[in-house]
Amino acid sequence: VILLLNSIPGWMGSNAAAADCSPTSDVSQGPAGAEGDRPPPPHTACMFYIRKKNRFCRLIPLKAERFCGEHIVFAAKSNDTNLDTGRVRCPLDPKHTVLLHKLARHLRKCNSKDPTHLPFFHKAINSCPDSVSSGLLDSPATPNIRVPSLGDIPDDPNEPKPTPIRTMDPSRVSRTVSKLRAFFSQPAGGQTYLLELDQRHHPKVILTDRDLGTKRGRMADKHVTQISSLLGQAALHGYLTPGNAIIELGAGRGQLAYWAGVICDNSLPILLVDNANIKKKFDHHHKYLSEKYRRINMDIQHLRLSRVPFLREQEVAAKCLAITKHLCGAATDFAITCCVNYAADTGRPIPDMMFTFCCHHRADWDSYVGKAFLQEHGFTSEDFWIMGKVSAWYTCGKHWNPDYPNWEHFSEEQQHEEPPPELDEQPADSLHYSFEEKYEIGRMSKHVMNLGRMRYLQCKGMTCRMYNYVPHSVTLENVALLATAAATLPHYTDCRAYPN
Repeated sequence: VILLLNSIPGWMGSNAAAADCSPTSDVSQGPAGAEGDRPPPPHTACMFYIRKKNRFCRLIPLKAERFCGEHIVFAAKSNDTNLDTGRVRCPLDPKHTVLLHKLARHLRKCNSKDPTHLPFFHKAINSCPDSVSSGLLDSPATPNIRVPSLGDIPDDPNEPKPTPIRTMDPSRVSRTVSKLRAFFSQPAGGQTYLLELDQRHHPKVILTDRDLGTKRGRMADKHVTQISSLLGQAALHGYLTPGNAIIELGAGRGQLAYWAGVICDNSLPILLVDNANIKKKFDHHHKYLSEKYRRINMDIQHLRLSRVPFLREQEVAAKCLAITKHLCGAATDFAITCCVNYAADTGRPIPDMMFTFCCHHRADWDSYVGKAFLQEHGFTSEDFWIMGKVSAWYTCGKHWNPDYPNWEHFSEEQQHEEPPPELDEQPADSLHYSFEEKYEIGRMSKHVMNLGRMRYLQCKGMTCRMYNYVPHSVTLENVALLATAAATLPHYTDCRAYPN
């Protein structure tokens, strides 16, 4: 096949031409080397050189093209005069590209276009805490709230980019770290960031031996373990009984909602909300249960939950549980504000919540619900930004972690690497923090940001409990927040005491 493609005139250029036309971009970071250090480019694949991976892109371009659809936007940077496609990034979602002369037509039907025709779409309603109860949205002087997309990629190369933490003035980071350590030395910080482990296991959420015998099944077992613990906790508190409803925010493939349907025999109404319309969803298990199962493709920051017809049709008489599994960064604050606005709209209690946190570096100060708590303890917006950056030190600051002595969570290549020397012998970086200190600072940052969210819900009259729902060996992002409108939150000690 390769020989046949090479025989086609104009299929690909020579290797020398490819070496000259591999553009340099922000997405191709990596070790800089001479042009002669590059491997020879493939004859049938994309000519874009990825410096971070030290190889050329392996995607197959179209006939007479030298770049694939992902990298064809860089053709102009390489002074490629043979390409007259004029592809640009979509203004609605920079993750994909479109022909310039078809841009106007594409914007009318792009999947990332805001669904303004839906009755429950309200632009940026959840991007500002207490926007409904304070009357901010009904005021004629409503500010122009702009919250950037989580996957935003700047189109303009001259647009200023966020300052990397390693290039900042070390004194600014040191001030924030000092505030963190002072916070945990006070009773307000609980003098510790360690939480109680309360892992549950629901007997119906389990993979078969046939699934576990495959590589994909072993990878899925990590997620099923987390889902089993979350739904086991939900079942203990009576959320998976008739008369209730489940709202999964940031549903993704809908695996959590699928197992919730398995537990309750598809008797509960389940609403899924996610911004992306991804492949390999679990929705096909519910294709004959459309009256009890509904998915909404919408950004949570634009969702006015009180106007969703599906919830009004179900006439939920008891509890309504909003649940998430690793909702990313600012989306967690959108989800909390969405539930609070639902109560302000309908006059009903705030829906109970079971949220798991992750990606604190993607949080945004404007949409963060715990600003009052942080400001009360002397943290500023700059401290919040720094805490978000250094929070990544806890989960991905190094390739080795003392909580993982068996290294089973890493790839096969990393498992065969030699272990590093002792932590005390690790060299410090430009910020003068050892690996052990960075691990602790990142964990403290995550905990403070989570405490701000919990205190916000407590000020709304909710009873909250924050705990580790799985051990660190399953995932480092193992913090869950259970918030209920009830006056007390029962703590179950018997994992087998599941209500019928």
